[in-house]
Amino acid sequence: VAEKLTFDNEKQNQFVSALLKNASAELKCSEKELFLKNYTLKTSYDPKITDIARNSIKQIVGYFYIRILVLDNSSGGIVCDETNANGYINPKRSPASTIKPFIAYAPALENGLNPMSQILDAPAVFGDYSPQNYRNVYRGYQSLTDCLKYSSNIAAVKLVREVGIDKAKSVARSCGLPFEKNDNSLSVALGGMEKGVTLLDLANAYRTLANGGVYSEVSYFTGAYSNHSETKSILRRHTPTVCAVSDDTAYLLTDMLTECARTGTAKKLKY
Repeated sequence: VAEKLTFDNEKQNQFVSALLKNASAELKCSEKELFLKNYTLKTSYDPKITDIARNSIKQIVGYFYIRILVLDNSSGGIVCDETNANGYINPKRSPASTIKPFIAYAPALENGLNPMSQILDAPAVFGDYSPQNYRNVYRGYQSLTDCLKYSSNIAAVKLVREVGIDKAKSVARSCGLPFEKNDNSLSVALGGMEKGVTLLDLANAYRTLANGGVYSEVSYFTGAYSNHSETKSILRRHTPTVCAVSDDTAYLLTDMLTECARTGTAKKLKY
């Protein structure tokens, strides 16, 4: 009673909010029942990585929401989910160019092209659709690797048109990316979608490449059991896996993306 109370002004951890939502849905009970039944949840949560993420967010100046999500590639466990928002956020938004590997390049590789296949990166009109490259920079004939490396909008649209929108979406959907009925124009190659995707959808799609083209769902907890006398121990079932793309495609596309991080549009990642 005599002890002075101190309060932590940090916002509630995003991971904890998501864990409770995920667990209550999986175990078919309310969040309150998780506590009443004395559930213990096994997770992949890493407090060190979360502290790094939290400190990184604090250093970014601006009045906008930031979210940092880290997955364990092998287990599908969520290692870190940190944000500066008040409460859990998982909105859908346009993935922009981050969708290109799944909607354009993976289908192209599955369709017989290879990283050295050439494509003309030049201004082009597709019916009533006239996409442009960033800052209107065009590089002529380029390999698929270089087109991805410099994030060519023209190349991505050409690849989707060549493969076919239905086939392109099918491959991307196999990697866990959702589409609406109206997502049927070539602009989908650049992230032009009615509702878009969540950060969790996108992160797990990239995890599919890291796992050799094998897709599986991710989770905030990998196991659960209860010490409640009326409840038997419960273990989380293993999530079924789906071969989204061939291991050859996953390997080649990962190598192409690595080059993008070395010398391309994502070269800041090398630090």
